[in-house]
This record gives sequence, structure tokens and C-alpha cells, in this order.
Amino acid sequence: MGSRLRRQRQGRVSRVPRRRAAHDAAALREDREHLLDDVNVNAVCPGVVRTPLWEPLLDQLSATKGITRDEAFAEFVSGIPLGRPQEPVDIGEVVAFLASDRARNMTGQGINVTGGMQLH
Repeated sequence: MGSRLRRQRQGRVSRVPRRRAAHDAAALREDREHLLDDVNVNAVCPGVVRTPLWEPLLDQLSATKGITRDEAFAEFVSGIPLGRPQEPVDIGEVVAFLASDRARNMTGQGINVTGGMQLH
């Protein structure tokens, strides 16, 4: 994502421009002052999600390799341990959880939704 999401006291989620990579713990620590305002700051780090952002890359790869765009995308998917790309709903479910009261004690976390591409 091009931004970090912030859950505020009333459960609202706001987009905050990303100053560094979403999974960079130092970037999350910069928001410590919001802890006093009871604002949780977390990052969602998506894996391979086929959105319109992929299309220029797939066009380039398919032209370079002489394969279809779907075959080019399948090459990326083959590197995912679970064997499937992430869907926008997968990312949305994590964002919904972080915006809920169930995540009230989570802050300063980078949540990877990558199908196992990033293991910690």
C-alpha cells in the first residue's frame, strides 16, 4: 500500500502517507505520540494482489518472454508458498480486524498478508 492505516478511538481508519516501507518498524515508532491519544498505528503489507497496478508489468513481461499476461502472473504466483495470490478481500479482512476493538491492544505492527512469502 502507498500509505499506512491508522485506527482511531471511534474505530475509524485513516490513511497516512507512507514515509518509508510499511513494514519498517522505525516508521511505525515515529507515530508514538499518537499512543497518548489512544490511536493504534499498524501497517498492512500485502503480497501479490492482482490489481490494475500489475498490468503494465505484466504487459512488459509478456512481451519480453513471449507469454500471455496470465502466464506472466502465474510466474509470480508460483513463488508464493500457499500457491495462490492474495485477493483484495484478504487485505480488507486484515484492515477490518485492525479497525475493530479486537485489535485494541495491537499497535506498531506490520501485518504481512503474503501467502507465506514473508515469514517472521
